[in-house]
Amino acid sequence: MQENSLNIVPKKLLFEIGGYDGPSFKIELERNKLKYYSGLSYLFMEEEVFNPSEQQWIQFREILNRIEIWNWSRHYESDVLDGTQWSFEIFYEDNSIKIYGNNAYPDPKNLHKSMVLEYTEPFIDLISALKNITSDECFILS
Repeated sequence: MQENSLNIVPKKLLFEIGGYDGPSFKIELERNKLKYYSGLSYLFMEEEVFNPSEQQWIQFREILNRIEIWNWSRHYESDVLDGTQWSFEIFYEDNSIKIYGNNAYPDPKNLHKSMVLEYTEPFIDLISALKNITSDECFILS
């Protein structure tokens, strides 16, 4: 790896999304490999392992920077009790963030404001970035 390799692969990465009686997905970085889990209602049945290339990690970080994830709010909440919960946690040596959403996603016009009950462009871009380091078959959201 290059001289900047310390900032290419995060020290920690965890993303989870799902809800009651629906599809659930989780990805976690363990020993520089990504473990992807899928199932229903957070009962994970299937597991796949991915080993992203250096270029994939570089592109992933570029997308995170482009969508300004470091400026997202820490919580996106709605009053709706049933639905989709999600969380994203990432730790690089030079930056980190931990975010949680409950039926709400970042507003593209104001990343600190919640948009309720619909995936927003920044959130979809986050999912796309995760697919780039795993597979297009991962995180199939309805």
